[in-house]
Amino acid sequence: MTTPLHILFLEDEEEIAALVVRYLEQAGITLVWARAGTREEFWNVIKVIPSPDIIILDHQLYCWTGFKALELLRVQMPLVPIIVITGVLNDEQAVEYLKLGVYDYLLKDRLARLPAAVMHAITTARALQNIRHVKKLTEHQILERSLLGLKVILEDKLNAIEFLLRNNSSELLQ
Repeated sequence: MTTPLHILFLEDEEEIAALVVRYLEQAGITLVWARAGTREEFWNVIKVIPSPDIIILDHQLYCWTGFKALELLRVQMPLVPIIVITGVLNDEQAVEYLKLGVYDYLLKDRLARLPAAVMHAITTARALQNIRHVKKLTEHQILERSLLGLKVILEDKLNAIEFLLRNNSSELLQ
């Protein structure tokens, strides 16, 4: 059995969320999902799916914009990949979303590539998380080795001082 993808929809239209789910399921993707259309619903939904694999964000929500929602998402879930779906998006808005870290955007009337976009975003995000993890380990190992080197140097100095003190070689310390 395939592990289901956990998807959080920030979409105020139930029909669109259902359509997206159909596209993904028809592509053979097993999923668990929840939808929120308002900020209040978002706070409730993240209790159901606190760590989604991906977020699908509508550009124009009922009471807020995709950009405002994105600000909140980047604070709450900074590493979760996000795909924007919209009925209309001009080039400047699309570029701005991409600059803000959105993985992709799709028009609601052109969702055929959605399954591929979702899998690409999740694969890319996981690869980046693995790189961050390895980098963190590497930095930790470098720090550990540096501290070990300092420890050896300090122990050598301490041993030298003890030797000199044992041999009454105080004149050598000056």
